[in-house]
Amino acid sequence: MPLANMAVRLRDVLLFSRRAGVYHTNPRSFASLSYRLEARSKYICGGKKLHTRTNYMSYVPPELSYDQVGSDSSAIVFHFDVFGSFPDEIEVFEFADYEAYKTLFQKALAIWDGREPGYQYRATAVLYEILAAMQQGCAAPGAPGGDFVTQAKDYIDAHFSDPSLTVQQLAARAYVSSSYLRRRFREAYQAGPKEYLDAVRLQYARSLLQTGYYTQAEVAARCGYRDVKYFRTLFSRKCGQTISAYCRAHLK
Repeated sequence: MPLANMAVRLRDVLLFSRRAGVYHTNPRSFASLSYRLEARSKYICGGKKLHTRTNYMSYVPPELSYDQVGSDSSAIVFHFDVFGSFPDEIEVFEFADYEAYKTLFQKALAIWDGREPGYQYRATAVLYEILAAMQQGCAAPGAPGGDFVTQAKDYIDAHFSDPSLTVQQLAARAYVSSSYLRRRFREAYQAGPKEYLDAVRLQYARSLLQTGYYTQAEVAARCGYRDVKYFRTLFSRKCGQTISAYCRAHLK
């Protein structure tokens, strides 16, 4: 991801609106990252044309002149100085779960407009959160088993006993939609994230049941199930026998 190695010093966060037309921008000493609340336009720079529209993000580096042509538009924009390694061309981004990014841009704007003590640092922290999310979301575009899918699997492996763990939570951590995570997860592991979560929990349940030390309710709780009746039903369906039958077969 080309924005990964940037260090930034935030200048401002603003809500920007523009009427339909053709606009020329002269080189500026700072970079910008914007989220399009409403737009259908294109950047023209160095003979290249980059199209952008509602819910797209775009990065414009410093010291670059360009033209922009399009309809009425509005956007939330970060203006910032950049240091270290950064791209020197305009880039446009589209993400599956654009609402997560929209929320972060709106959060930064509210912080900046609030002007409470420390607002510059807190708004900068949100900008870094956006950049980190972009890096994670673009880990392996178009390929099964991208980094965010592997990270979702690893998170399940480490937190399967948490009864509040959901696919929506996993998707939010990766800044992608739940449906997109399910599809990519299935491509990589031949099972959806919920199926995989249940498989991990039930494997652990079998190991606990084989000890003979725990009641069914205790096993359910240790595996992340609040409802012991649901746990019993799921166990029977997935394992092909009741918990009592499983225990009789393994505790002789």
